[in-house]
Amino acid sequence: MSVMERVKKFSLLCVFGLVSLTGGQAIAEPALQLYIEGSTYDHASETWIIDTNASSFRLWAIGNVGQFGTIYDVKIAAVYDSPDNHNLKLKLEESTTGDHLGFTDDSIATSAIYHKTVTDGSTPLLGDGSPLPNHGEYGTGRTWQEFHIGDFNLIDSKIGNFDPIGGDPEPSTKMGQINVYEVTISNAAEGTVVHFDLYNHVMGKTKAKYVFAPFSHDAGGSHAPPPDPGGENPPIPTPMAAGMGIISFALLGLRRTRRTRA
Repeated sequence: MSVMERVKKFSLLCVFGLVSLTGGQAIAEPALQLYIEGSTYDHASETWIIDTNASSFRLWAIGNVGQFGTIYDVKIAAVYDSPDNHNLKLKLEESTTGDHLGFTDDSIATSAIYHKTVTDGSTPLLGDGSPLPNHGEYGTGRTWQEFHIGDFNLIDSKIGNFDPIGGDPEPSTKMGQINVYEVTISNAAEGTVVHFDLYNHVMGKTKAKYVFAPFSHDAGGSHAPPPDPGGENPPIPTPMAAGMGIISFALLGLRRTRRTRA
């Protein structure tokens, strides 16, 4: 084998190794995922997209508890442009899967408890105090709200790999926890985009590590409120995007919150 052939082979092995480390989760269930019911996958933005005129949409937070163990103090951050959105309100109302696409859920999601609103352009913090990776969603002119949704410690639901390969997600043999929330956004300016991140930590054996859900598991939507019955206040288009699920390994900020069973 010539030197050039060996170099080419080495390069191919390196590329395959990177795919295995970063994209390998595309064929396995990552620790945390986000999904929106009825969405379709947009390859350009690597996001599950839903276009609806309903007053709310159903956001799923999926935890691979069976493989990773308890995922502690899971949080949702919702980030959006600050201008003209000083009064934007988010409501996350707990629900269940309702056997959508064959996914069953024996327990109602824990309540999404509002924690804070941040307007200084900063980024949410992970368990060790380091910032959530800024995937182009945080910074100057951006506001984010944070909600606590408790520990993911149940294995009462079959989960799946919520990626675009093969179309709609299907239940697999993996077991974990699915929290479903009816998300309603009000008082948003026209054209507002809201991006959701899901994150927190599991306990590592010796040291803190961080692993992120693949971009192919993003979820998003476009929503316009229905017209006012009187016809005087036309609907304001409010696109909404839900971002990548994130799981971090950390040794700080543990809080055990059990989920109420139905």
